[in-house]
Amino acid sequence: MHLVFSNPSIVNRFILYILISVLLSGTLYAQSAKNDGVKDIAPEVYEYYKQCEKNKRLPKIIKMADTLYQMAESEGDKRTMCAALCFKPQYYLINDVTDSAEKYVEYCKRMSRELDQPKYYYFIWSRQVQEFFINHHYANALEQLRLMQEEAAKENSQEGIKECYRALSQSYLEQRNYELALEYNNKLIKYIEDNNIDDFNHQGNYIRQIDIFLNLKRYNEIPALIAKSRKITLRDPQKLALLSAEINYYTSIRQFATVESKIAELNSAIEEKDAKI
Repeated sequence: MHLVFSNPSIVNRFILYILISVLLSGTLYAQSAKNDGVKDIAPEVYEYYKQCEKNKRLPKIIKMADTLYQMAESEGDKRTMCAALCFKPQYYLINDVTDSAEKYVEYCKRMSRELDQPKYYYFIWSRQVQEFFINHHYANALEQLRLMQEEAAKENSQEGIKECYRALSQSYLEQRNYELALEYNNKLIKYIEDNNIDDFNHQGNYIRQIDIFLNLKRYNEIPALIAKSRKITLRDPQKLALLSAEINYYTSIRQFATVESKIAELNSAIEEKDAKI
């Protein structure tokens, strides 16, 4: 993929928004390829995981997820086993195959408990809520969100509370209710940082904030967010998403020379990412 805009003034904000959303949604791993900082992920397992990430929207991910699970199981890598389990429900949620999605979400949640990986229990539940909102299943989304909030509060689960805030922010953003999206994204960022929670998608929370401020036309607050986001270690998908957000920002304030520079930087980052695969 190579992006070329002959006239930066007509960069399509919707296209950039979709790029940001696709790059940020459902990412399961930190770039360091560490298993919760305890054990290195076997290189061949991590490489295959990246292939799964690349193909997570395609039917082939169903078999690929099984292969990744078996590879991780042979290494005793419980975190990657859970990451593998998440690919099937994500695929069915994205493609709005309701019965299969519900079946695999519940299976993934159960196995996350058995493997003592609560991060994935609430991660996949949050994804279910977000995809219900995206696919206009509002009653289902609100019911699952209510259940997730109740369970997280009952368990006093930081992972659960965090994912509730994330689901609310992303869901309101999808509905273009930017004020409520901002309210819950602020709560999410504050909760993570006040409690020193290890959130491997935290940079994405700042990038979401940039997108919200763009839609609210609060341009003067965006440079500080860009600076904060750059202080967090950039994973490939979030590096591309941040550059896309920067292109959108500089287009909005009509700094077209900077737009051209950022487009060149984005193209280089895409080529670098493709070369790794």
